Amino acid sequence: DYRCKDYRCKDYHCKDYRCKDRRCKDYRCKDYRCKDYRCRDYCRKDYRCKDYRCKDYRYYRCRDYCCKDYRCKDYRCRDCCCKDYRCKDYCCKDYRCKDYRCKDYRCKDYRCKDYRCKDYRCKDHRCKDYRCKDYRCKDYRCKDYRCKDYRCNDYRCKDYRCKDYRCKDYRCKDYRCKDYRCKDYRCKDYRCKDYRCKDYRCRDCCCKDYRCKDYSCKDHRCKD
Repeated sequence: DYRCKDYRCKDYHCKDYRCKDRRCKDYRCKDYRCKDYRCRDYCRKDYRCKDYRCKDYRYYRCRDYCCKDYRCKDYRCRDCCCKDYRCKDYCCKDYRCKDYRCKDYRCKDYRCKDYRCKDYRCKDHRCKDYRCKDYRCKDYRCKDYRCKDYRCNDYRCKDYRCKDYRCKDYRCKDYRCKDYRCKDYRCKDYRCKDYRCKDYRCRDCCCKDYRCKDYSCKDHRCKD
């Protein structure tokens, strides 16, 4: 081709006189706009691609020439802002995600700090225990993943066996207690049936009158 402008060109098979780099090594290259003679893949389809180290001929399917890391392993990835080539899920939609070990692209909070978290519905990135099983939990300060009631509102609660989220005193020590209205955490008998009882020293759960004022009384049959 007499239009060729570089007499130093070494390959007469070259098919495009507009090619500007005589160092180009592959005449099968299809785009004269390609800017890097070190490129080794003539199948590549986008001259805007910026990294000649890309080694896989399949990468011609790559759709984002802005991608910055040739180590990226999935041509389906659509986010050029992605910062970690170790990421394994092309469905991931948030480039702010910081942990490539995260396994659930449905996760909605990039601030989440623990890739072991198992529930993408979890809404609080401050949560500290990945073993927590209830995404409805509302208090990240909760310290016991065995807690079974997301309605519980007191992170100071010390017994996950507690059965009533309405319990108002975290100092309560007996999860068998049956009445959340009980007002004295020092009460020692969970069988006590009257929350109005005012003396935690009382030892007779059969006592029937909360107005009784003497815990030393020993006879529950007494009626006055």
